[in-house]
Amino acid sequence: DLERLIAKAGGRRVMLFSHHQLYSQLDDQGPNLADRLGSLLHDKSIHFWYWGHEHRCVLYDAHPSFNLAARCIGHGGMPQRRGKEKKAPVDAQKGDAVWRKLAAKPGVAPSGVILDGRNAYIKGEEDTFSPHGYVTLQFSGKKLHESYFLPDGTLVREVDF
Repeated sequence: DLERLIAKAGGRRVMLFSHHQLYSQLDDQGPNLADRLGSLLHDKSIHFWYWGHEHRCVLYDAHPSFNLAARCIGHGGMPQRRGKEKKAPVDAQKGDAVWRKLAAKPGVAPSGVILDGRNAYIKGEEDTFSPHGYVTLQFSGKKLHESYFLPDGTLVREVDF
């Protein structure tokens, strides 16, 4: 089981990849996973978690109880209609890529930033769908470097841990 596997990590940081999200600013799910992994989350045994259920790119701030870096990186293929996030305040912008700040939803999800802007790959509906893209992870000893790209290879954000 996962608890036994994580116990074998010793002093190493643990990274999870899953389809479903632990929590979300814009969709439902989380409580089922949070309940099942409660002790691992509250003991801060999981350090990074990447999921893709939603077809968005959201970089969550550290969770106040779990101290976990969580990422929704489901923006690689299926188009996602832009919703209320398109009205959130701008955090940063590079070309057509706009990062918008999402306020925390206490008891639901921490604050974060979401990739927004035009999607040039959906002809005739460029402003209807959020951008596609991908992320690369680079490991160097205890360091982790995230690079976020648009499909054409344009680098739109970097994060170091």
